Amino acid sequence: RQGIEPVDVDDVPKPKKIITDKQMSRGLSVKRPSDIEYRGQPAMAVEGLFPLHGTGFLVGDSSVGKSFFSVAMCVAVGSGQPFLGLDTTQAFCFYVGLEGATELEARFCAAFKGLGVERSQADFVFASGDLDLGDESQLLALADMYKAESNASPHGIIIIDTFSQATPGLEENSATDMAQVVRALTWLANETGTFVLACHHTNKAQATMRGSSALRGNVDTVVTLEKHETSESVTVATDKQRDGAPIKQFAVAIEDVQLRSAD
Repeated sequence: RQGIEPVDVDDVPKPKKIITDKQMSRGLSVKRPSDIEYRGQPAMAVEGLFPLHGTGFLVGDSSVGKSFFSVAMCVAVGSGQPFLGLDTTQAFCFYVGLEGATELEARFCAAFKGLGVERSQADFVFASGDLDLGDESQLLALADMYKAESNASPHGIIIIDTFSQATPGLEENSATDMAQVVRALTWLANETGTFVLACHHTNKAQATMRGSSALRGNVDTVVTLEKHETSESVTVATDKQRDGAPIKQFAVAIEDVQLRSAD
């Protein structure tokens, strides 16, 4: 007969830490008044949307086009081309695609063609497979992989698509779990000198980011995508920008790009 059996507490697996305190902690630094200076507005990867350093989320419903948006941004920023009419700073992009690798490759091909960017112009890599941000060894491996691929590029963006696929076993509604995983993203940004952007879903009401408020509260930037009910356009808006001036919301349209085998 099946039932509940007593278990020695020493045999219960301890919760894993996303990254050890020793590795994560950078300690405190002290500045006297004479050392404090204004460094100006932060440098932006995409004008008004994404800075060149920090952490952020791209948020929207599952069918709004987050992957199309982030793939096109990767191609534009990787080649230093304008994105949606906004100025960009050329930066190496490391795109981690955790859902539908074949479909993502097709979207990259469409982005090259649609934006008129030659492949030789774009400085980025596309990585697919599995990633668990709750696994310390995988987080460290991701940082090392980025450093190896970026060839010491002065600027970089790491895109994780999607956040839910990268956090298996973690509870999105737990402030403790989500504060820890954002802390890991912050460590990754600091360790690699990049902006780390994770694609995430809205809640069932499509009103706010899914999960604990610790997600929005602990990152630097949140950009939202919302599809219009009566048209095919999508509204892009800056929901949070810790530093710098956010852009006003604007509408964009996702265009079909016809691909051939040669593309």
